This record gives sequence, structure tokens and C-alpha cells, in this order.
Amino acid sequence: MLLLRNICNLVPLSTGWDELPPASDTTLEGDIVRIKCYRNTVYGHGSHASVDDATFHQYWQDIKAALVGLGGRDYQSAIDDLENKPMDPAIEKYYRGLLKQSMAKFPVKLYVYDLSRGMAKQLSPLILGKQIDGIWHTGVVCFDREFFYGGDGINSCLPGGTVLGSPDEVVDLGDTEITQDLFIDFLSAVGQQDFRGENYNLFEHNCNTFSSEVATFLTGNKIPQHIQDLPSEVLNRGENYNLFEHNCNTFSSEVATFLTGNKIPQHIQDLPSEVLNSSFGQMIRPMIDSVSVRPSGGTSVSPTQTAATSGAPESIFEPRNSPLGKSGPRKPSNGW
Repeated sequence: MLLLRNICNLVPLSTGWDELPPASDTTLEGDIVRIKCYRNTVYGHGSHASVDDATFHQYWQDIKAALVGLGGRDYQSAIDDLENKPMDPAIEKYYRGLLKQSMAKFPVKLYVYDLSRGMAKQLSPLILGKQIDGIWHTGVVCFDREFFYGGDGINSCLPGGTVLGSPDEVVDLGDTEITQDLFIDFLSAVGQQDFRGENYNLFEHNCNTFSSEVATFLTGNKIPQHIQDLPSEVLNRGENYNLFEHNCNTFSSEVATFLTGNKIPQHIQDLPSEVLNSSFGQMIRPMIDSVSVRPSGGTSVSPTQTAATSGAPESIFEPRNSPLGKSGPRKPSNGW
């Protein structure tokens, strides 16, 4: 500015060389001072890295008018073209990728596995007194990975990549607009809080609890209700017990029939009716109906006891061996 003033014999403005001149001043000196002022305001002394669209448009129009005033109308088309061109092709490509990702939708699937391999469906009426179609383990598949929760916390693998193999059922949970980076942040947060390994409980806080939380976060949908209800169905299995009409001997007879085709001795089966048909039985019936038998000294065959002693749940979630024969967890290049 000092050089121009001295060489070109510029005429000082009434507002000086450091103040933005009024819009009515269309002199050469006025346009030079405008360029200087906008350079300082927008770039040199700017306190923000960006401006809103309205402010940008106003700056652009004012600066363009000053440049066209200095260089002539031939500059106007070049300046108009510059407004819509990227300053850096690489940066444009990056931001277009971000925009595309923010608008993309990703499919979300629920992989459902029957840990009993069909045995629950066959034996549950005998053991529990009700039909249960499977002992369900689930994982949520999104971004080309399967995510699940177990005794060692949150894990992921390629879809169907555990020793369970291919799922017994695939449920479409819908699509998500959540980005992969945001999903990673979500997993990191819940993995340090509710879904740490030590919080795992086979009946109350398990893989299906995790799958339902993830499905809700990604799509707003929960996993199928019958999978969520399985623990309560199993835990409430004693509700059908009745000392005289549905008891240990009923169970023993059902199991014996299933295994051998033979029932237990008839006099054992008939004992409850013989007692109840007596006058004494009718008198004590109300009191007896409120009693349940829980003999001690047996070994529990519930899944919780088995898991605690055998370590089986950990083996369920071990990934398959890679083609190279290595059995350690695989770490794909996409950050999972």
C-alpha cells in the first residue's frame, strides 16, 4: 500500500488508508483500500476459520466489485468461475467422500445361532414343560463385520467367523445412516461401561442384550422379542410344578419314555391320585398345593453352572483358524 501511494500518486481518502470506504466511493483509491481491508478482515486478522454462507456471499460480492473496478470487466467472468471451483482437487475429493458417506445407508443384519443345535426344541417340553425352539446366541452384522458380546467383552469377526459357523437365521434389522467412525466410538463407550466382560451374565446381561442395544442404536429397531424373552422363559420353568399333578415322577416318566419307550412303575405314578382321593388327602390338599420339593445334594445342569466350570462359552467365541493356520484374533486393515 505504501509503495502504491508513493509511486502512483494516489489521492488520500477522506476516511484514510486504513478504514473501509463507503459503498458510494468507486474511485481507484477506494477499491485499493477495500482490497486491503478485506484481506485483513477475512484472512490476515480473521478470528474464525470459516464464515456462514450469507457472510461469504457478501464478502465475495464486495471483493469482486473491487477487483472488477481495478481490472475491468474482463475479470468478472474469471472471478465468477473461481467461485464454484475447488481450490484443491484433493480436498474436494475428501469432502465429497465425507458428504457421500454422511448420506449413505448401510444394511444391518442380526445373525441368530442355536447353541443347542436343535436339542432345545426336542428336549425342552420334557425338561421345562414348555416348547423352546433354541438357545439363542446373536451377533449384529454391519460394515462387513459381526459384533457380539461375551465373557471377555465386545468382540468382532467376519460375518459367520466364529466356530458356530453359518447362522441358523438371518434377520433384516433395516438400514443405518450412522457412519462407521461414529459406530466405533459407540462401541468404545459401551465397551468401557455396560458391556465390560465382567458384567456378562448368561440370563440377565448377555449377547442378546448387547445385540438389542446395538440394533436400537443403529436402526431404532430391537431384536425379535422371542430372543429377548428366552432367559425369562427358562428361569420361570418351575411355574408348572405341582406336587401331586406335575412333579418329579411326571418328569422321570417322560424322560424314561423318551429314552427307552418304557414308563416308570405304575404304582409310583398312581401314588398322588391315591393320596388325593382319600379323605385325609382332601383335607390337606390346600396346604400341600403350596409346597414345592427341592432336594439338595444334586449337581445342577443349568447353563450357568456349566459355563462357570467348563469354560465352554469362551470356546464358542474363538474365531476360526485363518487360511494360514493361525488361530489368533484377526485384525483387518479397516480398524476393527
